[in-house]
Amino acid sequence: MNADLTIDEHRLRDLESDFGADGLAMVVEAYLEESVEVVEALGQLLSDEPDQSRVEHFHFLSGAAHNLGARRFGDLCRHLEQKNGRFTANDYSAFRAEYQAVKDYFVTRFGQSAA
Repeated sequence: MNADLTIDEHRLRDLESDFGADGLAMVVEAYLEESVEVVEALGQLLSDEPDQSRVEHFHFLSGAAHNLGARRFGDLCRHLEQKNGRFTANDYSAFRAEYQAVKDYFVTRFGQSAA
């Protein structure tokens, strides 16, 4: 696992074995396209009030991140999901930084140009 970004390289190799290099690149591209929209939407929905739509967004992001080996981001999303969708400016700062690190890693590793 990459210590700086907590990307599980073993997980990526398993996925590459299952889908092939091109297939994995397509999966990552789809993840980047879908997740960037959700992350941007969440940035507009900051609130300390519970919200089911935010819970659903965090659930999606957590599952997708964990599936691609982005453990720290997946764990952060799971934590935010478990907070019943409460999502404040303090949460957003850490959330956005971790998402950006994962996104940058995937763009660099797979040469994706998705948002």
